[in-house]
Amino acid sequence: MMVTQIRIFLAAMLLVAMLPNSALAYIGPGAEFALAGSFLAVFGAIFSAILMILSWPVRRSLRFVLRRKPPEQPRFKRVVVLGLDGLDHGLTEQLLAEGKLPNLAALRDQGDFSRWPARCRRFPQSLGRRFKRVSIRASTTSSTS
Repeated sequence: MMVTQIRIFLAAMLLVAMLPNSALAYIGPGAEFALAGSFLAVFGAIFSAILMILSWPVRRSLRFVLRRKPPEQPRFKRVVVLGLDGLDHGLTEQLLAEGKLPNLAALRDQGDFSRWPARCRRFPQSLGRRFKRVSIRASTTSSTS
């Protein structure tokens, strides 16, 4: 009895699903462009990924063949650049001389303490012109152990 009810229910559901009914919905002209743009972006990303994976061996061998000299060993094992926004360099030097900044003095003694050049091209421009800097970096005379 239960099996017959399930079969009748499934037959009714199939009949309802197969009967076409008009959909009273309007899709504006911009929807096609949005849908096409989305598909284009997805397919473009997939194509780009496949192209990069397939071209990697070629790019790697070209890089190896066209390299003029082998890469040099890095001079330093680790480099730390510490920039402090709004910190007056003169005041920092004064406080270091008075011994009021012992941790910063220890870092200065291990490396180098200097003002960052005002027009350093490698420094990100997004930080702005007036970013006062204190940089602590590995000294060129220190050992690289």
